[in-house]
Amino acid sequence: MSGSQETNQSRSSSSASKKDLDPLLSHSSAIGILKPGVVFNIFNPNPTSPSPSTAAASGSSSTMLPPPRLVRTTHTPTGTSVFAPDTVLVPRTPFGPQATAFTVLDIRDAVPVDLLGSQPDASQVTLPRCPPGGVIAAVSDIPAGSGLAAPPMHRTQTIDYAVVMSGEIVLGLDGGEERVVRAGELRVYCSGGHESYVG
Repeated sequence: MSGSQETNQSRSSSSASKKDLDPLLSHSSAIGILKPGVVFNIFNPNPTSPSPSTAAASGSSSTMLPPPRLVRTTHTPTGTSVFAPDTVLVPRTPFGPQATAFTVLDIRDAVPVDLLGSQPDASQVTLPRCPPGGVIAAVSDIPAGSGLAAPPMHRTQTIDYAVVMSGEIVLGLDGGEERVVRAGELRVYCSGGHESYVG
């Protein structure tokens, strides 16, 4: 690891001061894509960014990536597969405008999913939390040098599957261990205290 002991101590003390956020993060994302700063193929190459008034109304702020374009399938009443209208999703930054931005792609309250039922609106989800017994898919846009702006050390009650699409992510555990997960590598996280950031 390239991080200094001083940096790790600073991060630990900062994390300790944010323990009040643990309840908010107790059901973190169950399926995620970690994406530091590079556009990949689910993103519209020429997106229309939300206007400042739209962003202010939605509680979001600008991120370093364009809003993702979501292509979704659905069914007709007779069960035939069709495309739903494309959606440009607005990333959310619950930890501040310079911190990690989250975009929820899909969220379901239960598994197995009722494939012929109505599809939930994930656009208003600010912080990706998996419903108990459910599933969620989300993109985490972690800015380079996020350091202390990363979500604090937290513990979830989920199994998280994550793919690093570009760059590298530092995964830290509450016991002090850290591992670097690079582009194309996978992370399976089975509950316990953790944090993810770009050094």
